[in-house]
Amino acid sequence: MIKTQEEISQEIIKKTSTAIPQITNYRTGGVFRTFIEVVASFLEKFYKELDELLPNRFLQTATGEYLDLKAEELSLTRLPATKTRGYVLVSRGSTNSAVTIPKDKIIATKPNSRGVMLRYKVVGDVVLQENEITRSVLVEAEKEGALYNVVGGQITELITPIVGINTLTNNSSWIVGMGRDIESDASLRSRCMALWAGLSGANKNAYISWAKSVEGIGDVRVISTARGLGTVDVICIGKDNVQANAELLEKVKNVLDERKPISTNVEVKAPIEVFLSINLTVAMNPTIDLNRQVIEEAIQRYFSTLGIGMDFEPSALASMVFEVRGVKSAVINTPISTKITELQIARLGTIALELKSSLEK
Repeated sequence: MIKTQEEISQEIIKKTSTAIPQITNYRTGGVFRTFIEVVASFLEKFYKELDELLPNRFLQTATGEYLDLKAEELSLTRLPATKTRGYVLVSRGSTNSAVTIPKDKIIATKPNSRGVMLRYKVVGDVVLQENEITRSVLVEAEKEGALYNVVGGQITELITPIVGINTLTNNSSWIVGMGRDIESDASLRSRCMALWAGLSGANKNAYISWAKSVEGIGDVRVISTARGLGTVDVICIGKDNVQANAELLEKVKNVLDERKPISTNVEVKAPIEVFLSINLTVAMNPTIDLNRQVIEEAIQRYFSTLGIGMDFEPSALASMVFEVRGVKSAVINTPISTKITELQIARLGTIALELKSSLEK
């Protein structure tokens, strides 16, 4: 525990009064007291900086800029924040003439439970020819961050009108460039530790470090001798639990092929998606206006926490739903606890939700 300036001052006064009894005036504002307080202030600052520097000398405890410096020693850098990019499908009812969708037109998600809309800009001019009813349009998030990696069916709003366009939406695989928050200390430290562990050879930690060096990769599982001796399967998902596409997996494969032992056969795969249909009953406080969207968002948040090989636990889902303001109880009717193998990942299928008042029996 770091001592305060006052505590240090009192210690100096105590020692000085014993060593130099001739000095008796330690009153505030006096010459000796002022000198002691200046020294104590310097010592307090020195101890605080020392307390900060010591843990930041080690990879396991370094944070912030100090962790960046430790990562540089391993030729790693913190992954920057990026903007989500993807294609939305615009539609119209009439095909009498060509329609231009200008660059920088603003579209957005439908409002969430807090009334927040996420906005995206059209990347470049797009023309629907006279005979086209629908067209894919490349858009980019207004700001950096994983928040903009929304699920399918969420982008539906035209903030700046586009003459001739009636509707728009995004499908489940609309993203071509994942949005990402700036890499956290925990993530950067994990990559550094994995690289350290892998420096001695191509063990699991090495494969994890190599795979995560590819931009857009999130969780990674390594299965040794997956298909027999000398084989390794590397299971990858994208950032924020998004399923990795073929292009991303190919990038990982190329990186691993450059670094793996010559005799090792490596396959890079996305996990097999296991879609679970959720049937639940939620009792709510009758005095609070609670709609289905809020509950469904809580269910989606739970599934976003399930990584590769993580089992579905009804009690954990019920606990997350119960955190929603106004919910008095949550019962997951189906499915029961579901085992997920290390080659699989649990995904949200359909939701059957019964809402009732907590006063009902």
